Amino acid sequence: MVPAEVVRELKVQSHTLTDNENSKTQKLLAHCHEISPSVSIELEHQIRVMSAYLRSTYKSDIGHPKMAYGGVSDARILYSAYYEDSILVTANIRDFMLYPFLFARHENRLYDLISNEFIQIPELVYAEVWQDDTFKKCSGI
Repeated sequence: MVPAEVVRELKVQSHTLTDNENSKTQKLLAHCHEISPSVSIELEHQIRVMSAYLRSTYKSDIGHPKMAYGGVSDARILYSAYYEDSILVTANIRDFMLYPFLFARHENRLYDLISNEFIQIPELVYAEVWQDDTFKKCSGI
C-alpha cells in the first residue's frame, strides 16, 4: 500500500529527478495499492502537536538527534499508515518518530530504509513518554 499523499509528494519531486529515477518510481508505484483515508484538519494538527512535543521534550532520550516534527503531508502519511494498521517504511524516519509511540512498545512499526532495520524505542523512554501528562493531553487521552 502507498498513501495518496506519498503519490502526490512523488509527483512534486518528479521535477527534480532524472528520467530513469522517475521511471523506476512509476514502476514501483504500479505494484502498490493507493490508499487515501479521510483525515481532518484537527487530526492533522493533533499529530503535528504530538510530534513537536515529543521532539522538543524527548529527542535526545529517544536516540535520534536529527528527529523532526513533520508537516501536514507527513501527518497525512503517518495517519494513513496508522489507519491501515501498517508498518511505516521510509528513508526519512526523522519526521515519523511519533509512529512507534502509537502502538505497544514491542511492536515493530517504523522501518528505516537507510539502516534496513526497525526503529526501537528504549523501554524506559517509551514508558516515560506515556506517563507524561502533557503528551497524554496532546494525544487526546
